Amino acid sequence: MPLRYYTSLCLFLSCISLRLMACDESMASLNNISCIGANSYAFEFDMCFGSNSNNNCGFYLVMEDAEFVDYPDVFDSTVNPPMSIELNVGSTVDSLVWGIPPCTGTSPFIPAGIGIECYTFTVTTDGYPSYWELGGQESGGCWYTQPMPPPPIPPIDFADTLLCGSDATLLLDVSWPNATYLWQDGSTAPTFLVSEAGDYAVTVTDPCSTNSGEMEVEYQFLPTVDLGDTIFSCGGSSILLDAYFQGADYLWQDGSDANFFIAEALGWYWVEVFNDCYSVTDSVYVDLINAPSVDLGEDQLFCSGESLTLTAEVDITGGSFIWSDGSTGSSLEVTEAGTYSVEYISDCGTVSDEVSIDYGSTPFINLGEDTVACVGNNFTIVPDVDSTLPIIWSDGSNGPSLTVSSSGTYWAEVSSSCSNRDSILVDFSVCDACLYVVPNSFSPNYDGLNDDFRPFISCNPSNYTFQIYDRWGVEVFRTNDPMSTWNGFYGSTNTSAAEVGLFVWVLKFRGTDSTGTESDIVEKGQVLLLR
Repeated sequence: MPLRYYTSLCLFLSCISLRLMACDESMASLNNISCIGANSYAFEFDMCFGSNSNNNCGFYLVMEDAEFVDYPDVFDSTVNPPMSIELNVGSTVDSLVWGIPPCTGTSPFIPAGIGIECYTFTVTTDGYPSYWELGGQESGGCWYTQPMPPPPIPPIDFADTLLCGSDATLLLDVSWPNATYLWQDGSTAPTFLVSEAGDYAVTVTDPCSTNSGEMEVEYQFLPTVDLGDTIFSCGGSSILLDAYFQGADYLWQDGSDANFFIAEALGWYWVEVFNDCYSVTDSVYVDLINAPSVDLGEDQLFCSGESLTLTAEVDITGGSFIWSDGSTGSSLEVTEAGTYSVEYISDCGTVSDEVSIDYGSTPFINLGEDTVACVGNNFTIVPDVDSTLPIIWSDGSNGPSLTVSSSGTYWAEVSSSCSNRDSILVDFSVCDACLYVVPNSFSPNYDGLNDDFRPFISCNPSNYTFQIYDRWGVEVFRTNDPMSTWNGFYGSTNTSAAEVGLFVWVLKFRGTDSTGTESDIVEKGQVLLLR
């Protein structure tokens, strides 16, 4: 039985040829094994046959574990005499014996005396055969065979690799038919997903060969650099600018390449921090200053009813505050008298300041409610205030009162140790000179109380008419005398008393307003008669 060899991946095959002597001087070779799909292969055979004048010869090909898709059933029918082959399926599935099987007797195949003939055949399979064998018959009738060895596992050409960013990955794939795998971490899959820096190695082994590969994977990340905002150099001292980032290179504004820079002068400084994947830059301004200062301002007066906020003014930002009450903001709200202090802590040292806040009472002043005045008249504003305190009005005067004649908002301010202000709105409008009032009920029961009904007018009207109607629209009373009253009877005979209920009245007269302008007044209303 011939030796059997097992295949490897088609990707690494170029051409496997087997040359053997068949019969007298014939040659047989197997060439051009190539992939035609994911799992399909084409095998091309160059077969040369010959015989002498006395002997016949033949050949055969055996393949296993490869399902055949297409294969020839004749050599070349145009050859004279024609030559044909037998197609025999082997004893196992997916095994093919193609040609003349080995035998011990005479198997006429190529007629004697035709010389050497060469032919090309192609067999297509779905899968690379795990074993193949090519054989021929010599002139003495003895068959000999030669197995086809598979190629070895190809070199695993790992190369050191750089990956950029924490999300980057690399899939290592060393898949090989009928092989086993052993990675550096003990895993045995044909692939390995790289997701972190480190050394990676694999050994691939099949029944005939073994091969190994190793590599180093490095990760680089986006550098971070922050030189800060404006940096103040206290008293002209030098400043250390630190740009360190692990694994990075550096380029400063002067061409130096250290991970830090000593700034000794006023001005702008910049640095580029870079690696094989990324590059970032940052800059900072270095300002040479004296020691910092803090100022709360002058002592102040705190008046009742007011709030006061103390603000610590500094000439260098970036420090921290501690007030006398333990608070740490840049300002403090004051609600009572006392002495307040603040400390300002910066890279250039600690400085402090304090301020005294006194308490003063706020004087009282009240100009009264907003009011309405008549056009053509004056209105005098008299404040409710301590008359011993100085006062100033909105027009700049300082008298005890203010007389106005036009609409507007007027204010007065009174001062002691503290000051206070109040304002009033005076609205001037046209007023009626003739004012009138009409009662809404009366009771003509002769008890001496509210027995008569009439309008009350503050002036002497002209063209006066006063009428009263019952609910049916019947006039029950009419007069042109402003002093005349209705006593609750129909007509002037006083013989028919009106019923209890509502009555409608109409008032007409001519009067004047506060400007002296005459106008006609017409008013209507209702009155309730009670008994």
